[in-house]
Amino acid sequence: MDEGLSKTTVNRYLEQINTAFRMAVDYGYLYKSPSKGVKKFPSKNYTVRYLTEDEEKKLMSVFPDYLKDIVIVALNTGLRKTNILELRWEQINFDFNFIEVLENKGNKHIMLPINKPLMELFRKTPDYEKVGYVFINPETGKPYKDIKKAWTTALEKAQIENFRFHDLIILTVQPK
Repeated sequence: MDEGLSKTTVNRYLEQINTAFRMAVDYGYLYKSPSKGVKKFPSKNYTVRYLTEDEEKKLMSVFPDYLKDIVIVALNTGLRKTNILELRWEQINFDFNFIEVLENKGNKHIMLPINKPLMELFRKTPDYEKVGYVFINPETGKPYKDIKKAWTTALEKAQIENFRFHDLIILTVQPK
């Protein structure tokens, strides 16, 4: 804290130290963890940032097409970035219009309805290509692993500050 770190950052360091000491105990290098009983700082790290309509238009105008499609899925489903990047065509049920997600952070079975914007997005892909991952990097032929650079570049071009991909999830539950 004396070095200017936030309580949240200090807590993350404490978690890493606790994990290392817990492993040392598990492997028999220590009898007891010296970090046991060290309390973390209470923190309220739930800053939420919303886009204005103007910001959303600017941002969508600077996205490359593939990132625009990924963001459309985020805005219309509330799925996390990892779930979107790992989305497979087999998870999309066109007969009953839903997306099924089995592997996710909460380990819950999620079934999401497909609304009109999503259906239009999914339908623009020819049927013969609907195998494997939904979002494939044309340069590698593999699914996108990280979109951080493209995301950051788009934010800079649109002159939008302090907005994370994760904040798109929040937008799905907000009234428009």
